[in-house]
Amino acid sequence: MSIQVPKVLYHYCSLPTFQKIIEGRSIWLSDISKSNDSMELVWVYKELKKYCKELQLKYLKSQIEKYKIGESVPKYDSEDHKKELLLIEDNLTSPQYDTYAFCLSEVKDQLSQWRAYADDGNGICIGFNMEYFNCMNNDSVSTNEFLLRKVNYGEKEFIAFIESQSILGNYSNDKSSAENYRIVEKALQTIHTYEAFYKNPAFIEEHEWRIAFSSAGLTQINKEFGGILCIEIYENKAFSANFSKATLTYRSTSKDLIMSIELGIKDIKNAISSIYIGPKSRVSAYDIKQFLIYNDILESFKDDSIEIYNSSASYR
Repeated sequence: MSIQVPKVLYHYCSLPTFQKIIEGRSIWLSDISKSNDSMELVWVYKELKKYCKELQLKYLKSQIEKYKIGESVPKYDSEDHKKELLLIEDNLTSPQYDTYAFCLSEVKDQLSQWRAYADDGNGICIGFNMEYFNCMNNDSVSTNEFLLRKVNYGEKEFIAFIESQSILGNYSNDKSSAENYRIVEKALQTIHTYEAFYKNPAFIEEHEWRIAFSSAGLTQINKEFGGILCIEIYENKAFSANFSKATLTYRSTSKDLIMSIELGIKDIKNAISSIYIGPKSRVSAYDIKQFLIYNDILESFKDDSIEIYNSSASYR
């Protein structure tokens, strides 16, 4: 089942990144643990630990009640059960898989995003035509897929997701420790697949969407995501019709080296609907159009298939 996606979503970036997107006909899904949100993923794991603690208390309480009414003692006592859940918590202290994301926003020409993501207003905001990315729009819980989904903000939304999938519904103090651990391990793999779409509520004004890929379910990372591990991606005809490659690579900033997935776009002209020039940028609409013509994306100066605007923000 597909989800309702806005016709256009916007990506804020520096001018060098814009140049790479156009010249390379690619977008980059970056390791989200390197994002500007210091609580990225940490927040998700914090909420998971809290949920597991509540689960622990629930089952310990039910066990005490069984003792009170004289029912048979479970397969293992409360101390073993407590140790088991503490072991699960220990595995939630840090990410177990790599998760990559390309960030988009429902909001165009927003000053706070110019400042944070587009070189303090010197960069570009690209409007992407979401119909082009429709093959990533599905609501199934599975691994080894590129997924397009809206970011949810806050504890209630994250817990609602966990409970809606009945992820820990089969967990029971009547099962062995090994059985319960396998249940939780499988549940965590599902959570890791979707962890990129849950975020600290402090970022709610960004109205963010993401294209994300999780390595949950992969036994190892290959340079090419088109190999044996992820061949099902390329068997998706809708995906292979629009995207040419998904290559593991690195990109650098002035402060960091970031592992990324380079996702090739076969028809970038149809993938982009508009371009906004940052409020502090010295680049003109003429420069952008000439650059697009040079890269065989626009046919001529009369070609208005990609609209070009100057930011309306008064920022210098």
